[in-house]
Amino acid sequence: MNEAAIRLSLQRGVRWLVSKQNDDGGFGPTEINPRLAGSSDVGMTALCLYAIARAPESLRGNIDQVVDRAVQFLLQRQQRDGSFYDPRDPSLQNYKTSVTGLALLTIDRDKYGEQIDRGVEFVKAQQFSEARGYDPDKDVHYGGIGYGNRSKVKSDLSNTNYALEFLHEAGESGSSSVFERAQQFLTRAQNSADGDPLRRAAGVRTTGDGGFAYSADSTRGPVESLDDGSERFSSYGSMSYAGLKSFLHAQVQRDDPRVKEVYRWIRMNYTVMENPGMARPEDPVSGRQGLYYYFHTMSKALDAYGEPVIVDAHGHRQDWARDLSARIVGLQKGSGYWINEADRWMEGLPEITTSFSLLALTICLEGIESRSDAPAEK
Repeated sequence: MNEAAIRLSLQRGVRWLVSKQNDDGGFGPTEINPRLAGSSDVGMTALCLYAIARAPESLRGNIDQVVDRAVQFLLQRQQRDGSFYDPRDPSLQNYKTSVTGLALLTIDRDKYGEQIDRGVEFVKAQQFSEARGYDPDKDVHYGGIGYGNRSKVKSDLSNTNYALEFLHEAGESGSSSVFERAQQFLTRAQNSADGDPLRRAAGVRTTGDGGFAYSADSTRGPVESLDDGSERFSSYGSMSYAGLKSFLHAQVQRDDPRVKEVYRWIRMNYTVMENPGMARPEDPVSGRQGLYYYFHTMSKALDAYGEPVIVDAHGHRQDWARDLSARIVGLQKGSGYWINEADRWMEGLPEITTSFSLLALTICLEGIESRSDAPAEK
């Protein structure tokens, strides 16, 4: 996959996404959420704006007005506690705040510094910590972050991964206790060889392969029931890449055994064809569930890890940025958007899958162009 083809795909995708801006400045189908009475969705607006702003400037065209209107839509929905959401739909507060923060950071850190900083404080306050009554020796969710709209809910790796990325990009100190606590959650949630006593007490065993599922005591992927009544959660791609990225953003070094474990899982399960670990024999399309989230998280995690080549389970050297960009470009529809027919986690909405695709392609292109000795084709 050459750079010209990636650039053309990005340009087509940005044009399509820009054309979907709603009259109120936001994005997303306005009819899908009856609570919003025809208004745009904060989370989808944040993701679309982030993808547009992150794309190479030369490919975006003159879209200042599009960006300004979307920014104003989001700023008008910042709450007193720093979170971003519409009070008519108080769901997904951590996700919406984290992605809005990433979008604003991409556009202008200085101009929107006050709003970003308030968002940072909100996200930090969502962590399951002593301040919220959680004990690191008793609670499997200690150190994690959940959806943020209710006080007593579980934390999960997806929300934690978005929150840690936002805090990292916003400049949270590397010695922050937020990162120290997050390391405990990530370590407990990992399918490490020895497992964790709190997980065992909750009836969850480890697969021992170093990857990740959704959380320490729940999953969105395949489950194996054991003879003693306990369960094992299969590691799968989107969460394993989220685990790698989260370790790195939480200041865990590459030579740490936990990072080595998850990176080994990634090497052994390297693919751009599906979300590895999600496939089930009885469901032919299950391997494509969460595919575009997987693409987006894969690109960010491997970019953060810093190695342009992965040596896979067969000993083959894989240029992941070229592999991934070729796969994404090949899935683009004629008018410039992407959509997942294995519709789960809202990937049947092209605004979401197109945003994930644009973010991944941008990161791939940056990686390819940063290598002075990069071959023109794979």
